[in-house]
Amino acid sequence: MSDEDMYLKKLRLKKMKELLSQKQEEFPADGRVYDLDEHSFNKIIQSRIPVVVDFWAEWCIPCRYMHPIIEYLAKKYIGKVKFARINVDYYPDIARQFMIMGVPTFLIFKNGKLVDRIVGAVGAGLIERAILKYINGE
Repeated sequence: MSDEDMYLKKLRLKKMKELLSQKQEEFPADGRVYDLDEHSFNKIIQSRIPVVVDFWAEWCIPCRYMHPIIEYLAKKYIGKVKFARINVDYYPDIARQFMIMGVPTFLIFKNGKLVDRIVGAVGAGLIERAILKYINGE
C-alpha cells in the first residue's frame, strides 16, 4: 500500500469516527413530513429552526388538499424548516392545548415557542411567507 493510500485510509477512518461521535438529530430537516404523537410532538417543537406542524384529520378534505403542499415545502426548505403533522382525532389533548378549533391549522414553533398560526387551506404562498420570517431571524 502506497503512502498516499495509507493517508487516505487514515483520513477516512478519522472522518468516520467524527461522524459516529456526532449526535444524530432525531428529526432532521431533511425534506420529510413527520407524523407525530404526544412524545414526538414535544420533542420536535424544541428545535432551534422553525417547525411547521399541520393539525389535520382524515375526514377533512381541505387537509388532504394541503398534504402535497406541505410535502413540497418540506423538500424546498431542506435544512431550514422542519415539517410535521398530527391527527387531531388521535391526539385531541394536543389540539385542545393549542386551541385548535378547525382543521387544517398550521402552527409554527421555534425554540419550543409558538410563534405563528395559520388557519385553513391557504395554499403554499401564505405558509411560505410565514416561515420565511422565522428563517430570516424574526
